[in-house]
Amino acid sequence: RIESTVIRNKIDHTVKWPTILSDVSASKQAQEILIESQELLSLVLQANGEALWDWDILNDQIKHNDKWYDILGLTENILENNLRSFTSLIHDDDRANVVSNIQNSLNRLGKSDKYACEYRIRRADGVYFWVSDRGFVVRRNTKGIALRMVGSFIDINERKLAEQQQRLHQQQYEQILKVEIFNQTVAAIAHELNQPLSAAASY
Repeated sequence: RIESTVIRNKIDHTVKWPTILSDVSASKQAQEILIESQELLSLVLQANGEALWDWDILNDQIKHNDKWYDILGLTENILENNLRSFTSLIHDDDRANVVSNIQNSLNRLGKSDKYACEYRIRRADGVYFWVSDRGFVVRRNTKGIALRMVGSFIDINERKLAEQQQRLHQQQYEQILKVEIFNQTVAAIAHELNQPLSAAASY
C-alpha cells in the first residue's frame, strides 16, 4: 500500500510528495484465509443439513440459511432478524439458560469463545421441539469485544422424546419396585407377628 501526502512550501512554492510504503499483504492474506475457512465451514454444515445462523453483534442482525427457516416452518420476511426475535421463539423455561450461555461466550466467562445449548424452540405451527445449538465467536475488536458469532443447530426432538420415555419407564419401574419391597416387608412383619400367636394356640 502506498500513502502520499502533498506538502507545499510557502516560501518558494515547491511541492513535496512524501510517500509511505506499507506491506499489507500479510493482513490481506489472513483476511482471505478467514473468509475461505468460513465459507468452507458453511458449505460443510449445509451439506450436513444443519440450520445455520450468522450474528452481526454490533448491528444486532442475524442471517440464516434456508434450512433454518425450513426447520421452523418460517419465511424470511416473517421474522425480524435480531436476537430479541430469536429468543422470543424459545420456550419460557429454557430462554434464560440460552441467553446466559450466549453471554458467557461473548464475555469469555467460560474462558472460551464457544457456545453450546439444548433447548425447545417454537415452530410456525406453535409446536415446540428440541434442538442442539452450537456456535462460537469468530471476530472481536482490539478490546476483545465480540463482533461476530456464527453457529448452527440440529433437530434432536426424537432423541429427547426417547430420553423422556426412558426416564418415565425408569420411574415406573422404581415405583413398582418400591411397592414390591413394601409388600414383602409387610408380609415379613405379619409372619413374625403370627409366629407367637401360632405357638400360643398350640398350647
